Parts: sequence; C-alpha cells; structure tokens
Amino acid sequence: MKIGLISDIHDNIANLKKAIALFNQKRVELVFFCGDLTSCFTIDYFRYLKAPVKAVFGNNEGDRIGIKRRIEDNRVNFQYAPKQGLLWDLELKNKRIGVYHGNQPGMNESLIGSQFYDFLFTGHNHIHQIKKVKKTLWVNPGTLTGWAGLDIKPIKATLALVDLETKKAEIIEI
Repeated sequence: MKIGLISDIHDNIANLKKAIALFNQKRVELVFFCGDLTSCFTIDYFRYLKAPVKAVFGNNEGDRIGIKRRIEDNRVNFQYAPKQGLLWDLELKNKRIGVYHGNQPGMNESLIGSQFYDFLFTGHNHIHQIKKVKKTLWVNPGTLTGWAGLDIKPIKATLALVDLETKKAEIIEI
C-alpha cells in the first residue's frame, strides 16, 4: 500500500496543489496529514485529491470547529483522528501506525520508545526525516509551507511517500 504524508501546510495553497497533483499522479491510496493546516479555507483544496485523508490537528489550527464544518459542507474525504483529533493509532495491512503532530517532544520519545508502532508519522518542526528506531520507521515529511525557524528562513517544501509493504519511505521536494 502506497501512502502519502504531508505536514505543516500553513495555508500555502500553491504547494498544497503541487502535493495533491503528485499524490494523484503516484496513485497513493491514503494520505496522512500531520497537522498545521491553519485556516478553514485550505480544506477546500483537498476535494481534488483522489485518496482519502486521515489527519491530526497541529498547534496552529485556530478554528477547529470551522475546519470540521468546512469538511462536512464540502463533503471532503478528510477525517480527523478520534479523541480531539490529536493521535491516530490504527492498523493497516498488518502494520501498526501512529500519527501525531509532534509538538510535544516528550510524546515523540514515548511513542518511539514504546516500540508499539511499525510506523510513526510526525510533523511540527518543518524538518524532514526518515529514521529507523529498532522496529519503528519514524517519518517526518517536512513542511509544505517552505519556511522554518523563528527567523523565518526559506527551506525546501517537502512531502513523503511511504510503502507499507516494503517499509520504505522517501522524501520528495516540491
């Protein structure tokens, strides 16, 4: 199963459109969004994505109720995690997957240290990574916004593709 990962859109619609086009071209079967959509209107663009989205909230969604209303009003195939939308804990193709924004460093270490997951997907720091920690493949797709740090420096906008069967991931610049 081929899945796509994105995080930290921060309303960068141009890069979101590129990511959606790439996911459609690669025929990903599912997209995980690791948080920081930011504004309600950004949801509208997901209607062009052919795969369903499973998402978690980040630390920059100001209007969570408005975002959920926009999903319903536009009938977008976009679902936030149960229990306040903060953590997906699910099984796909006999692989245990955790999805969390990543804004609590202690939580990241706990999730990795538990070795409960085959895959852990996080975002938040805008720095892409693929890291194997014992049995867990920890992937941060980076950011679609193209900005990082308190000094607001430009960086490459990135996303990730993950193959659940081969347990391989790749970072792609857009």
